[in-house]
Amino acid sequence: MTKMGKKEIRAEVKKRRAEAELGTLHENSKKIVETFVNLPQYQNTDLLLAYVDAKREVETRLLMERAWKDHKKVAAPRVDGDGIMDYYYINSLDDLDPGSFGIMEPKMDCPICEDENGLMLMPGGAFDEHCHRVGYGGGYYDRYLEKHPDEMYDVLNDILSLLDTHSMYLSSEEYSQGFSTLEGFVGIGVGLQETENGVQIAEVMRYSAAEEAGLQIGDLIVKINGEDATKLKNADVASKLRGEEGTSVKLTVRRYGRDITVTCERRQVNRVYVSNKTMADGVEYIKVSAIGSQNDWSAFSEIWDSLPSKNTRAVILDLRGNGGGLIDAALKMANVMTPVKDAELAGVRYRDDMGGLEQTYSTGNALPLNKIVVLVDGGTASAAELLAGSLQDTGSATLIGSKTYGKGQGQFHIDLVNGDKLVITTLELELPKQGCWEGVGLTPDIQLENRKVTVNTKDLKPLDTSTTLRFGDSSDAVYAMTERLSLLGLLTEATGRYDGDVADAVASFRAAYDLPAALYASPEMLSALDEAVTALDGQTYLVDDQLQSALEMCRLAAAKPQQYTVKSDGSWTKK
Repeated sequence: MTKMGKKEIRAEVKKRRAEAELGTLHENSKKIVETFVNLPQYQNTDLLLAYVDAKREVETRLLMERAWKDHKKVAAPRVDGDGIMDYYYINSLDDLDPGSFGIMEPKMDCPICEDENGLMLMPGGAFDEHCHRVGYGGGYYDRYLEKHPDEMYDVLNDILSLLDTHSMYLSSEEYSQGFSTLEGFVGIGVGLQETENGVQIAEVMRYSAAEEAGLQIGDLIVKINGEDATKLKNADVASKLRGEEGTSVKLTVRRYGRDITVTCERRQVNRVYVSNKTMADGVEYIKVSAIGSQNDWSAFSEIWDSLPSKNTRAVILDLRGNGGGLIDAALKMANVMTPVKDAELAGVRYRDDMGGLEQTYSTGNALPLNKIVVLVDGGTASAAELLAGSLQDTGSATLIGSKTYGKGQGQFHIDLVNGDKLVITTLELELPKQGCWEGVGLTPDIQLENRKVTVNTKDLKPLDTSTTLRFGDSSDAVYAMTERLSLLGLLTEATGRYDGDVADAVASFRAAYDLPAALYASPEMLSALDEAVTALDGQTYLVDDQLQSALEMCRLAAAKPQQYTVKSDGSWTKK
C-alpha cells in the first residue's frame, strides 16, 4: 500500500465524508459521542473545549449538548479579524453565529475562556507517518497551542492516552527528569529510599566512593556533615550528598543499631545500577536496580564471571524497584542464567512493518548453579519483568515477592525539533509461557510481603550477656538471642535451637560490628547485639522477609554439592 502524507490523508477523509449518507453520519456521530463521554478524560473534566462541526464532520454539537446535560462548562473557538483564535464560553447552541468560512462561532458578546484546565477536542487530531498533525491546514490550533503550551501537552497526551498507557508527549525538562538513567552525576554513588525512620541506602553503585567507603544497602543515614539527617526527605538527602567534584561529605549511618561514620569524596558517577555482595558461604547477592545502559550489562557480566572463583552455588537476584531499561541487555542477563540450551527466553513483537515477532533463545552456557532466586515487587517493570519472567518460564529461577507492575510494552523515543520528545509504543514483549503481561504483571512463585516491626524491648526475653552460646545449643538464652537477630532482619523467626541459620545470622552480625569471625556467640557479641536492639526501642521499620526467605533457600541449596569444577585459569567445567 502506498504511504500517504498530510495532503493525501486530508483528501481521503473529505472524500469519504462526502460519499457517506447523512443518516449514517448522524448514527456514527451518536456512537462516537457515546464512546467519548465514557472516557475518563471526559468524566474527570469540568470544561469541554470543542469546535463546532461543519461540512459533514462528526456532530460535535451532540457532544456539547451532552456536556451541558452533564453540568459541564462548554467553550468554542472563534477566529477574530487578525487571524487569532481564542475560546469563548457558550451556554447553548443559540450562542453561535456564522463566522469565518461559514463555520458557527460564539457570538461577540460571549465571555472569553481563560480557564486552561479543560478537555480540548481538536479537528484532525491524527498524525501521519512523519509525525505531522493532520488538520485542515489553517494552523489556528497550532498557533493557539503555542500560546498555551500546558494545554498543548494536555491535548497531545489525551490523544496519545487513547492508544495505550505508555505513549506520551514530554517537554525536554520532563524527559530529562523521567528518563535520565543514561546520564552521570557528581556525588558519592548511592540510591536512596524513604523509611519511617528516615532515609536509607537502597543501592551502593559500583566503582563509587560509597562502595570504597564500605557503605551498605540498608544503612540508615542519621547525620550528614555532623548535622541530624533523620528528619530529612529523600530529595533533601540526595541534594546534600551531591556537590562539586573533589569536595568531601562526612556521613554517619546506623547499621544494626551501630553508628558508623565515613568520609566520601564526591566524584563523577557513571550510572551503573548493578552491585553485589557475598551473603553467606556459596551465596551471592546481586542487585540490579535499573538496566539503563550497556554499562549495566558489563557490570553484571563482570560479577557473573567472578562467581566460579568464589565457588558460588546459589544466587539471589534482586530486581525490586527496577523499572526496566534496555531489552537486549535484559535478554543477555537471562541467557547467562539459563542452563538449558535452545530454550526460548522471550519474544519481542514489533509492528508488522518493523519486523514482526523476534524470538531469542538460550545458548545453554550458563554456570550450573544449585539455585537462583529472583526478588520482585510492584516496582519491577518492563525489561526487569522480562528478565524475571524469562527465568521463571524457563524454570531457571524461583520468584519471591509481590506481583510485578505489569508493563509488557516497549516504546520508541522520537526527538522533536523543539527539543521535546514523543514516546510511542511500538512493541510488545512476550514470555514463552505467560505471553504478554501488559496490565497483568507477573505472579511470584512464592508471594511474600515484608513485615513492619515495632521494637519493644519490654516484650523480649532477657538476654544473658555473660554466657557463650554455641552451635547445637538449645535453651531460652538461644531464643532470646534469636529474637533480637530476627528483629534486625537476620533471621526469619526466633528459635530456641542454635542451628545453621542461627550460625549464619551470628556471622552476619559479627561482620557488621567488626567482631572476629566465629561460629559461637561470645559475651562481647551478645552485649553488642543487646545494645543494637535497645537503640532501636520504640522504632517501627520494615523487615526484609523477602530477602531473608531467599537467603534461607539459597543457604540450603549452597549446602549441596557443587555442580561444576573450577580450573586453575578461572574457567569451569560441569561435573
